[in-house]
Amino acid sequence: MKLFLVLLLVLFLVTMAAGWYMARFACRRQKNVPDYWTHPEALPPVYKHIREEDRPETLAGREFLLTHAEPPVYITSRDGLKLQGHYIPAEGEYKDNPKGIYLQVHGYRSHPLCDFPGCVMDMHNDGYGLFQIDNRALGGSEGTYITFGILERYDTVDWCRYLEKRFPGVPVLLDGVSMGGATVMLAAGEDLPDTVRGIIADCGYTSPAAICKKVLKQWFHLPPFPIYYAAVLWIRILAGVWFTLPGKSDRNRYRTGDTALALEKNRRPILIAHGQGDTFVPHWMSVENHSHCDPANSTFISVPDAEHGMAWLEDRAHYTAEINRLWEKARSTM
Repeated sequence: MKLFLVLLLVLFLVTMAAGWYMARFACRRQKNVPDYWTHPEALPPVYKHIREEDRPETLAGREFLLTHAEPPVYITSRDGLKLQGHYIPAEGEYKDNPKGIYLQVHGYRSHPLCDFPGCVMDMHNDGYGLFQIDNRALGGSEGTYITFGILERYDTVDWCRYLEKRFPGVPVLLDGVSMGGATVMLAAGEDLPDTVRGIIADCGYTSPAAICKKVLKQWFHLPPFPIYYAAVLWIRILAGVWFTLPGKSDRNRYRTGDTALALEKNRRPILIAHGQGDTFVPHWMSVENHSHCDPANSTFISVPDAEHGMAWLEDRAHYTAEINRLWEKARSTM
């Protein structure tokens, strides 16, 4: 019996140590990763899945953002963090009065200059302003822990309120990719300003729990039990959020990040896009997300063979047409 108890204690300690490592690996801010707005020389190469013919435009988009972004602006998050954003104004007749604004939310451990340069020229040339935020614990924003959209949703809502005050009456589309896609879907269930007229969610996951379990299995070849659940406890201690709780009422109460709960509340037009070849966030997650949307107020773009975040570049004509329809809906409700 004594040996059994010792083995049980050792197993518990090993599990908690592994959970602590996983929690920090997943959520803690990386050291020595600069803000690419001020250190563009440190930008990583363009995403490996971008086709060769799309690389020049993507690099040109990066350069455009770096040379046209206004000086950074800041808000304070609800838990006291200084968050950074950059506005890229439209030009010509729309410079001071844009047709609308894309509020763009980047992905996990990423940056606006990594996730959006391939599409910004098309958006900008159509007379729209671009507002790109650095998520907490990333880029030029303060913070120690990434929360996979759980707290980022409130930061996004507060950025929407900033835009409402700065550009009264100008319609806004939330535009998120990967973790940013999940974040804007979660924000859709919150009290957004009336100026927010629609949502674009590209390759977003269904919940922090679902994507973490998937990555644990794919990258580390481990089942969720027991290490994931030990990590959940550490994430609660370190970052103050729950990734997993047993009951639906608890998930709603503690705001764990289940997109289904937010999308069922959403009343704004939403466009969900995903590549069928995505090896990071599975395509089925967007299928699941779309199933919780109002069928009359939602569109799903499924792009054959497109990798993670590549739906726009792989099917630009279709994607652009659907975004234009989203803007038409947005303006028709003003």
